[in-house]
Amino acid sequence: STAINPVDKLQNIIKEQFTKQTGEACKQVILANEGGNNYTGMIETQSGKKISIKATYDGNNFVWKETF
Repeated sequence: STAINPVDKLQNIIKEQFTKQTGEACKQVILANEGGNNYTGMIETQSGKKISIKATYDGNNFVWKETF
């Protein structure tokens, strides 16, 4: 099987979930692999607020949360 970079998919999931949870539109989601299943990144809202996030993705399960 060919390994595909999941970042685009994960960014879209975060965008959808964030907007659903907060009612606030995302301008962009930036996500970078930190090695293994760990990702760090940022949500930028349409109003210009920047929110730091951490994510874990093992190929099946995907969890993300805000970091403060």
